[in-house]
Amino acid sequence: MVKTPILVSTLVSVHPKHLYVGAECSFVLTQCGEVYSWGSGLNYLHGHSHQDTLTVPTLIADLKHKKVKQISVGESQCLAVTEDGHLYTWGQCSDSSCDVTPSRFYSVSNMIFHPAAKFEFMRVDIDCAIVKMASHIRADRALVLSEDGEVYNLGDSSFHADSIDSTRTQLDIVKVFFVNDHVKIKYIACGDNYCAAINELGEVYTWGNNSDGRLGQGHDTHAVLPVQIKIPSGKFKIPSSKFKIASVQI
Repeated sequence: MVKTPILVSTLVSVHPKHLYVGAECSFVLTQCGEVYSWGSGLNYLHGHSHQDTLTVPTLIADLKHKKVKQISVGESQCLAVTEDGHLYTWGQCSDSSCDVTPSRFYSVSNMIFHPAAKFEFMRVDIDCAIVKMASHIRADRALVLSEDGEVYNLGDSSFHADSIDSTRTQLDIVKVFFVNDHVKIKYIACGDNYCAAINELGEVYTWGNNSDGRLGQGHDTHAVLPVQIKIPSGKFKIPSSKFKIASVQI
């Protein structure tokens, strides 16, 4: 047990930019877009081609030169989005959180396969560049926000909006539909089994598991589709461009 903070000397020279902490492992994103990780290797969640525990920050070779701009850490999967808007996933895919139809993904590395699930860096092909991601360290799903303001669900879609096509399953990337679907979404957040979003008009939407009324919709019935909730002061005020709001865990 370490009682006082200790300088992680191996990260001093790489110029850390952001820190992402998961339940079992952690990641540092550098100013040049490289990613270092350490901690438990269970399910290859730390992004290396083995399941050994890493006690010091180690460069993730498969993301080198990808110029990553954001990391999102879930319970059994991780995501990374690059400066050019490409989305990569890795980790345990038994719940389809990083495994969709082959036409939507293609491999970009030689990470090993496990008999029970895939453990491979995959690139997700979405028509528009990705600008934000949201996940939760206890969830088998993630949300991504494209530059055109659309939201997509990756993974468990049991409490998420689906398309009209009933043949689609959680193996697909599922677009989340909103009442004002012509209004761009600006911010997204992902809880363990529920989500929230704010559009450019300041309207707040929630959907998913509504136990204990956590969705703020005035009842405790689960919501498959996003529902606009009433904010006492009217609408959420979108900050000016000089401020930045991160996608938070709820």
